Amino acid sequence: MDFFTPKEVLVIVGIIAVTAIILDGARRVKRNRYEKLQMSSRKLQQESVEYDEDEDELDQSQFPSGGSRIIGSRDVEEPRLDDNFDFGGKPEQQGFDLDHSIYASRDDDLSQSRNTVSNVSGPSDSASVNSQDVLVMHLVANKGDTVNGESLLETAVDAGLRYGEMKIFHRHLNNDGSGQVLFSMANLVNPGTFDLNTMKTITTPGVTLFMPLDDIEDPISALEVMIQTVDT
Repeated sequence: MDFFTPKEVLVIVGIIAVTAIILDGARRVKRNRYEKLQMSSRKLQQESVEYDEDEDELDQSQFPSGGSRIIGSRDVEEPRLDDNFDFGGKPEQQGFDLDHSIYASRDDDLSQSRNTVSNVSGPSDSASVNSQDVLVMHLVANKGDTVNGESLLETAVDAGLRYGEMKIFHRHLNNDGSGQVLFSMANLVNPGTFDLNTMKTITTPGVTLFMPLDDIEDPISALEVMIQTVDT
């Protein structure tokens, strides 16, 4: 009879140990699965019990009578017509005072608001009618210099300007100062007027020429006269 060598014995013992370890692990896995299944079934049972309790609570009504009931067709009363109602009678119309009604007060408010609107819009309309196009030209002396009043008066008279309304100079259609006003000359210094008594002693930084285009029959010719005046 042959005996196993020590090396073969160790191999056999190792195989047996490994097999035992594998079997023990499989047993543990199987037991864990079984425990999880039991826990799941218990949880499902508990949830089922709670659901049944909720349904029981919903079934119990909170009405004073203790519960709800289905109303049958006989429980609903049908509407009745009043036999004493007179369908042939004519309705009476109540008296209504138009002079003291709410509509009369509204009409008064409306008329008052219309008057207010007309008063407010009146000046703006007149302003739009009176507005006109004006050509303005500023003649200013060099920086730091001024225009002598006496020289300005002589130049204005030589250019055909005449002292007149609003205390400023005007250029008329005719050289003798007659006819339509073509343009005017005002002082750059406020209030823009000239005083003939003191004009020879004053100085000014410049003058302003302005032409109301809407009031002139031939604006182009008037503009040419203005340019000639500036060149002088």
